[in-house]
Amino acid sequence: MGTEGTRYFRVCARVFLFSACALPPWFVLEYQRRNAAELLAVYVAYERLVEATELAIAMINASLGSNPDELSVRETVASGQTVWLPLNVMDLLQYKLSKIEGNTTKALRERLMKSLTEFFAKVKQVAQIR
Repeated sequence: MGTEGTRYFRVCARVFLFSACALPPWFVLEYQRRNAAELLAVYVAYERLVEATELAIAMINASLGSNPDELSVRETVASGQTVWLPLNVMDLLQYKLSKIEGNTTKALRERLMKSLTEFFAKVKQVAQIR
């Protein structure tokens, strides 16, 4: 589903996050099922870096074939199909994590980078098989 189908989700998420409120779990589950990339961008825009990192890792894992239905991922790396991830948003996320001092953000960035490294290794492996 494109961004048109999640317009109201995006608006509600921005209102909640602008007000410094957490998004309700049921809302997050439905939004990420409909458009996880857009939710990731909203999280990063509002500096919700913990939630953004968790979602980014879940998106990477889904693309690798771990619970792809959770995020409505149709193609996985293992299937040999073209896989799309919002790498520009993930790059911005890791940049923001690197600019904040602290063990928590350092651990989050390391987890994100580890997941991305695994993703790219799997993509390279599948590409060599073809």
